[in-house]
Amino acid sequence: MPLRFRTCVFTLTVLAAVLLGCGSLRPVRQAQVTIDLYSGRSGSRADNPTWMLSPADTQTLLDNVSALAPVDTTELSPGNLGYRGFVVELEGSGERMRAY
Repeated sequence: MPLRFRTCVFTLTVLAAVLLGCGSLRPVRQAQVTIDLYSGRSGSRADNPTWMLSPADTQTLLDNVSALAPVDTTELSPGNLGYRGFVVELEGSGERMRAY
């Protein structure tokens, strides 16, 4: 077998393995979660705990949220001081949701 042919076969084999391992070609989405706490001091919002969800956990969260029944958000208020819920931002999409 010529070297060039073997190189092409190897390259196609590796490419197929990578594509099959991906499951899909859609971009992986991750979410950043922030606990919204406010003490009344200026600048305290920047100190709120923040972490990233894995792509699998992000998908689970999105599936669970999409299964919820709609609510009238005009009656809900997180208050001004203390614990005000969680803010979830989907990376790269500008989508943001709040839960409290």
